Amino acid sequence: MGAAAAPAPNLVLAGRYRLETRLGGGGMGAIWRAEHLILKAPVAVKLLKPDRTIDGETRQRFVQEARAASALNHPHIITIYEIGQSDGVDFIAMEYVAGSTLAHLIGRGRLNISAALGYAVQIADALATAHAAGILHRDLKPANIMVSDKGPLKVLDFGLAKLTD
Repeated sequence: MGAAAAPAPNLVLAGRYRLETRLGGGGMGAIWRAEHLILKAPVAVKLLKPDRTIDGETRQRFVQEARAASALNHPHIITIYEIGQSDGVDFIAMEYVAGSTLAHLIGRGRLNISAALGYAVQIADALATAHAAGILHRDLKPANIMVSDKGPLKVLDFGLAKLTD
């Protein structure tokens, strides 16, 4: 994969993650739905942007995101499975959550008060766990909250997280 080329569906990373569908992207990279070829299970894979010059600070933030989230074991924080590099592509493999971002749900119209309060409680619980572990998210917004089709939500994207004492 060249520096200007976007990854194609069916690209296999590290011999175990086959990219299937691009789900979206953010400041640092693109998120793909992928299949774990050994487990035959869906995963989400975040790729560091291929068109961006990879400097030490960018890679450090990418690694910090994976480390911060993986240090937390909480039902409302995304689970990180692996961070790695395959054929020069930096990636984070994580739990796949079928659903919509909170930003998308809000964009469709007002949330009812019961749903909004339920989401607020879940987000606060996740952040309390992160803060107790000395991790500040620093990029909490509706686009970084995934609401699963089954109801619970997950806090995503710890790319700007800061570790505190």
